[in-house]
Amino acid sequence: MKVLRRLAFAAILFIYSISLTAQVDQSPYSINGIGDLKTLANASQFGMGGIGIATPSRFNINNMNPALLPYNTLSSFSMGLAVDYRSLSTEDLTQKNGGALLNNVIFSFPVISNKWSMSVGVMPFSSVNYNIKAKDVVPNTTIPNTLDLEGTGGLAQAYFANGILLTKGLSIGLRGAYIFGSIDNTSTSQVDSTNYKTIFNRQTVYGDLTLGGGLHYRHQKDEETAFSIGFTFDPKSEIKGNSTSWLLRTTSNNQTVPGRDTLQFKSPGSFVIPAKYGFGISYEKQFKLTIGGEFKYEEWSHAKNFTGNTDGFKNVYSMAVGAEWIPDFNSVSSYLARVAYRIGFSYAQSPYIAADSEVNDFGINFGWSLPIARGSSSLDMGFRLGQRGNLSSNPVRERYFQSLVGITINDRWFVRRRYD
Repeated sequence: MKVLRRLAFAAILFIYSISLTAQVDQSPYSINGIGDLKTLANASQFGMGGIGIATPSRFNINNMNPALLPYNTLSSFSMGLAVDYRSLSTEDLTQKNGGALLNNVIFSFPVISNKWSMSVGVMPFSSVNYNIKAKDVVPNTTIPNTLDLEGTGGLAQAYFANGILLTKGLSIGLRGAYIFGSIDNTSTSQVDSTNYKTIFNRQTVYGDLTLGGGLHYRHQKDEETAFSIGFTFDPKSEIKGNSTSWLLRTTSNNQTVPGRDTLQFKSPGSFVIPAKYGFGISYEKQFKLTIGGEFKYEEWSHAKNFTGNTDGFKNVYSMAVGAEWIPDFNSVSSYLARVAYRIGFSYAQSPYIAADSEVNDFGINFGWSLPIARGSSSLDMGFRLGQRGNLSSNPVRERYFQSLVGITINDRWFVRRRYD
C-alpha cells in the first residue's frame, strides 16, 4: 500500500511539472517582471478571499503561514485544479479566453501530534502568457512598423515547511521553497513596406531557493471560542538564472533569410524578489464560525529584473476579509448542515506600472467544502469574480472568473499497529 501511495504521488508530481507549460490565464499584464504572481491559498482559503495568516484549521492544510501547521493533527493530502475565464477590453476591442490546469499537490503530516507538523508540496509561483500586437513607426521616420510581442511559461515552487508549537497558543513556522521554471519572450518586428521580419527571442531559466517564516498566537477564551493573531515574513531573495537570446531575420512565411547570420547570446543573471510582510487576525467559534482579516505589504521598489533594472516597480499592499460558517458540524439528519460555506473580499495593488499608472485588483470570493468519507475529508470549491485595471487610467481592463476546485483527504497514516 505504501508503494502505491508513493508511486501515485510521484506520478502526480510528474503530471504537474508537465502542466507548467500550459498556462491557464492569458493577460497582457504578465509581460512585466516574472509574470503574474500566484496566491498560496488552497481552495478552502480561496473561498474566504485568500486569507490564511491567522486562521488555523484541523482539516485543511495551511500554506499561508507555516506557524499554523501544528493544528494539522491528521495526515492530509490535497490536490487542486485551477480554472480561469477572462474578458480583456481596450477602448476598441474585447477578447475572451480561458483554460484549466492542475494547480497544487500538497501533503502534510504530524511529527509530534499537536506539537510539530510538516508539509511538502508543489504549487505555481508565477505565470507568463500574453500576445500583444501593436502598430508603431521606424525610429526617426514615418514608415509604419508592426510589433508582435508574445510570452509563455512561468515559475513553480516545490516547498518544505515546518510548524512547531513553542508553548500554549504560541507557534512558529519556517518555509523553504525551490523556485524553478522558464520564461520565453519573443518580439517580432516587421516594416509594413517590406517582406522581412526581425525576431528577437529570449528564454530565461530560473532555479533557486527562498525562505520565509511566520508566527501565530491563539488565545483560547473558552472551550469553543478563540482569537488568533498571525505574522508572516519573507525576506528579500535572489532567484538566479541563465538567459539565452536569439536574433534573426526571416521572410514573412518564417523562412530564415539566406546569407544572414543568426546571433545567439548567453548570460547569467537574477531576479530580485523583495521582502514581504503579512499580518492577520481572526475570531473562531469551533466548528461553527470563523471570521478573519489580513493586511500584506511588499517592498517592490527594491526589486530588480533579470538585467538589474529597477524601473517599473513600486511598493504595494493588499487587504482581504473572509468568513466561514458551518450550520451544524455534527448533524446526522442534514448533509447541507455539515457543509462549510465561505465568503470573502479582497483588494490588491499590482507591483508593476502600466502606462505610467498603477493597476489595482478587486474581487469577491465565495465557496464551500462538501464533507466526504467519514466527515474529516472534503471536496473544496472556491470561486472569485474580479476586475483588474480600468479603462480610465489603464490600457487594458480585465474582468475574470476564477475557481479552485480541490480534494482534501485526511486520515491517520502513520499509526503503529497494536494488534495483527
